[in-house]
Amino acid sequence: MAGIGGVVRAGPAPDDVDVVALRVRQIAQEIDAIRLELGPLWGVDWRSPAAAAFRERLLERNDALAGAVRDVQAAAAAVQLHARRLRSAAPASAGPALWPGLGPGAAPWPGPDAGADAGDPGRFPG
Repeated sequence: MAGIGGVVRAGPAPDDVDVVALRVRQIAQEIDAIRLELGPLWGVDWRSPAAAAFRERLLERNDALAGAVRDVQAAAAAVQLHARRLRSAAPASAGPALWPGLGPGAAPWPGPDAGADAGDPGRFPG
């Protein structure tokens, strides 16, 4: 992806993607905790057609939540795999930007004060 002035930006850092994978994994755990909180309702001592219908719906909800947990865990694993692939594909010397013709890491991305001498912090001097 080309950035400002033809600079090719590398994309997300693997560590940032790891953070997303961890959060997605935590969401799966939160969903599973909710599912487990419904478990004691199964043992309610209640005998009637309404109780049987309640238990049937409870079982359906448990299955749906268990499926959601599996799906979110699979998403977390996919995000983690993406982080590993980013890590293995990144050149060891790559900096935050790749400048065409100079190779990875040859020139750092300009800092926040780049162009300050020109009176406009968004422009390069000269």
